[in-house]
Amino acid sequence: MDLQIQRSLAFDIFSEIGSEKPIYESSREVGFNKANAFIEVQDLSLVGRRVVNGVLCIAAQKPDEARWDMDLDFFKWLVAYPSRNNVPLKRALREAQKSAAVVSIIDTDAKGNVTGERWGSVPLLGTVVLAGGRIVFEMPQDIRNQLKDPRSFTFLSLRISAALDTIYSAVMYERLSKEQFRGRTEMISIDEFREWFGKNDSSYLKEFRYLRREVLTPSIERINSETDIKVTMETRAQGGGRRITHLVFKVEENPDGRYALRNIVETSNSQQLIYDLVKKEFGLSQNFISEMVSNRDEWTPDYIMAAVTLTRYRMQKGLEKGDKVKSPGGYLMKALREGWTLSEHEARQMNAEEAKTVRQGETQKNILAAKEKKSAEENERNLILKTTYENLDTEKQNKVFREFKSSPAFKGIEKTLMKAAPDLNAQNVFEYSIAKAVFLGFLASKETIIRDAEAEEEGISV
Repeated sequence: MDLQIQRSLAFDIFSEIGSEKPIYESSREVGFNKANAFIEVQDLSLVGRRVVNGVLCIAAQKPDEARWDMDLDFFKWLVAYPSRNNVPLKRALREAQKSAAVVSIIDTDAKGNVTGERWGSVPLLGTVVLAGGRIVFEMPQDIRNQLKDPRSFTFLSLRISAALDTIYSAVMYERLSKEQFRGRTEMISIDEFREWFGKNDSSYLKEFRYLRREVLTPSIERINSETDIKVTMETRAQGGGRRITHLVFKVEENPDGRYALRNIVETSNSQQLIYDLVKKEFGLSQNFISEMVSNRDEWTPDYIMAAVTLTRYRMQKGLEKGDKVKSPGGYLMKALREGWTLSEHEARQMNAEEAKTVRQGETQKNILAAKEKKSAEENERNLILKTTYENLDTEKQNKVFREFKSSPAFKGIEKTLMKAAPDLNAQNVFEYSIAKAVFLGFLASKETIIRDAEAEEEGISV
């Protein structure tokens, strides 16, 4: 199994706690951006729906692949299937193969330009093979396209959804989660609500009194006690009669749910401050916060703050130009997903604008003098750090460089850095401008690393 997939799906947690503990006891978020078209798929059992979510989650990590091969025990843990009897699992996989999603199929020309759009009903899952303790599956290209670039989606936590033990609560949780940003649903007819579950012939769905007692009330109670959303139901009687014809669901954040993010994730102080900041300032929902946490190995505090700075700057510029950013939270999340940062021009402009508001009462001469002094001090410090590092032997340089690669400073720009400097190492780190600046900043914040390495070089005890 690919190491990237293992890491992103908390394979290390599975290896640590084993299959005896369910996924909802994981100390890390496990989830993916599920296209809303997939949420609306019907005619699945509870196990079948969990299987669909599992294969979509795996495929979403590397949607350009056509075939995935992994440990079966890990897959069963991921889809909350604890039994050693694989017969029901095979049946659920067949369900997934028979299920289809209604998607828009985009046609393009040789240059990648969109030439048309077609309605399509596409099977969610292709060939599946279980053998030798492994599961191998394939997925149609049109489904993978939706995973790669979904037009509308909702972050789905497999950890949270695994705590829901009926198909009714599982479907309602996904359907209502995607409405959280609105705060409430439109009016939903009773017949439309029944269609959420497909060709379910349960007598519970036929009369509203049973529907309320056996489906609605217990499902809402379960969602409210276990998950990250809180649901309140209102009924409507149209046509002047007393007969209930429509439902409206109010959906809001539920931080007190047993498996809500705050109850399982231990974050550093810096991370917690940032999560609180983006939630308060940008109004991010729990789904977005969950996505941030699930990506926290890559979305470091520095990385997130870079996206926050970009979003703030462009919001301000938009206001000045009369082109207001419609959704600051959505813009921030896109910046995080796409790795957007301020351009050099924007950074210079922002610094120039900040200079107008700082040190009120100082003359421009004093400001420039302070900047020149600071710049000279930084240049001197950087020269000392660079010289000291270059005077270390290769082994000591490699040791310092390994610590740098494990630091938040490196993780925040790793993707960009690896594209610009794929051969980056301890000996050529100063040859690349982007790497040089970040590495010197790291050395400045960790001067003891250099000092200790230098002392070791000279045989001095510190």
